[in-house]
Amino acid sequence: MSKTEQRSHQARGDRLSRVLSYLVAITTILGIPVGLYGYYSSQLASRVDRTFDFYKDFRSDTLQKDFSFLVEQWNAKAADVEALLAKNDEPGLAQLVAALLQTDQAQTALAQLVLFFDETYSCVDKSLCDNNAAYALLKNPADQIFVMYGSYLTAVRQHNPNYATGILKVRALTKTRWLL
Repeated sequence: MSKTEQRSHQARGDRLSRVLSYLVAITTILGIPVGLYGYYSSQLASRVDRTFDFYKDFRSDTLQKDFSFLVEQWNAKAADVEALLAKNDEPGLAQLVAALLQTDQAQTALAQLVLFFDETYSCVDKSLCDNNAAYALLKNPADQIFVMYGSYLTAVRQHNPNYATGILKVRALTKTRWLL
């Protein structure tokens, strides 16, 4: 082989080596964002699954019985509530709510729901649960509890500011936007 053929062969080898090096660099550069996207997608799916587990717990027999009991109690006094609201009688409404919560069953039901929403919001706040899924699945029930028993929750919070924080925070959730 002559020197020119050797140089030509060596030049081809250098070009091939350079092209392969560029391909490896391009693949690495493109692979990093794709890998990160896959990682963040799996993390989001995990947070959504965990939030859905909370929703399934909320829809379980125990919590649904508690929630339904409190709603039924409230609905049984709907005429009284309407009359108090028409008169703008906040103290009267607070007394009515306190009367609804006099029984051990009512106190236990409310305590179970307060505990549930405290745990739920803790999960969302620590980014272990998905904000948007909690917003879609649990915001309305938290809002409904607060609309019915908010005067009682507010009164208790005056002495214990951490009481029922989860209900307040879950009902205040807003939908967030994700880039991924």
